[in-house]
Amino acid sequence: DGDTVELEDGTHVRYLNVDAPETSGTPECYGLEARQYNKDFVEGQTVCLYYDTAECKDKYDRLLAYLETGDGEINSLLVSSGHACAFYVPPSGADRRDEFESLEAEAIANDVGLWGACPTDVCSH
Repeated sequence: DGDTVELEDGTHVRYLNVDAPETSGTPECYGLEARQYNKDFVEGQTVCLYYDTAECKDKYDRLLAYLETGDGEINSLLVSSGHACAFYVPPSGADRRDEFESLEAEAIANDVGLWGACPTDVCSH
């Protein structure tokens, strides 16, 4: 979906500080757009992963990381473009939590992406 990626070697990566609308089953509002944005950004690209020192994997055995390509970091771009919400799960991502919450606040203020297209409770976790 919009907040994970599968690498060529089969490794699954969950983006830190990001939660995109779900696409499994009946897709949530803006879920398909988030998935496509993610795919367009990372597919076929060489990526760099940056890890938090707190936790390397989640309960689903996915790597927890920030992901960059030559075009930027997908984590922050998903939130700033309104394709995903800021989402902090302690302890990973604590050092950048405020940054992601600020990106989300700016996206909300500008009604971009899901903030202009979806119900107000779209990011209730």
